[in-house]
Amino acid sequence: MKLYNLYEGLILEHVSQDKIIAAIEDKVMANIMYVDNEGEPPTKRYVQIYTLGVSKAGNRIIRAYQLGGGTTTVKPAWKLFRLDRMTDIQLTNMRWHKPIEMHGGTAPAFNQQGDNSMTSVIRTVTFDKEKTWFKDSKPHQPIN
Repeated sequence: MKLYNLYEGLILEHVSQDKIIAAIEDKVMANIMYVDNEGEPPTKRYVQIYTLGVSKAGNRIIRAYQLGGGTTTVKPAWKLFRLDRMTDIQLTNMRWHKPIEMHGGTAPAFNQQGDNSMTSVIRTVTFDKEKTWFKDSKPHQPIN
């Protein structure tokens, strides 16, 4: 049954995992079209994608910081998005080079040690720890 669910997810998925990985590795902003609830039209979200992994329920998901666009919850905020609910992804030409919490806002820090919402991590963003902005950063409470 688990194998069937895996194949079903791969067949029905609308968004390329390669584009997700490119967004993570190249640190580029992305516009995603996302369906919050079945039967509803997708809404556009403007995000920084930090991690691609597998949820505890077995769905492939991304951990992203949503900066703008439609949502049923608060924004900007850290969010999980299921790939099977994403209908499109467009990578922008806007790059980012440091974690969201280093941009002078109130965003909780990205937890580089892992994401407890995921049973496995496929790809996660990395940052150059030698950069001055990283060494001089204030301690933050990481999100889980």
